[in-house]
Amino acid sequence: SGGVVTTLCTSVGINETAQQIKFKVYPNPAKNNIAIETYENKNFVVRITNAIGQRVIEKKFQERIEADVSSFGKGIFLVEVCDEKGNKCHTEKVMIE
Repeated sequence: SGGVVTTLCTSVGINETAQQIKFKVYPNPAKNNIAIETYENKNFVVRITNAIGQRVIEKKFQERIEADVSSFGKGIFLVEVCDEKGNKCHTEKVMIE
């Protein structure tokens, strides 16, 4: 029965992916600025969080936004983009050098 469970997990993963917001963050790794670009012209919220969970940026935007990350220090930051209601979110990691 282990095979059946695996199949179900895979299906769930595919469905979840379909619900995610698609966006790209670049450059990655970054030094001074990052750009966050979505593929839909809707209202989004971006939250950038550092490695210890502190929120360093929270901004509303449509389609594309640039963020100054020069003061963040080095490390890995999480960039989370959510729809306006916060129902759908997707997170990408960005390395700041």
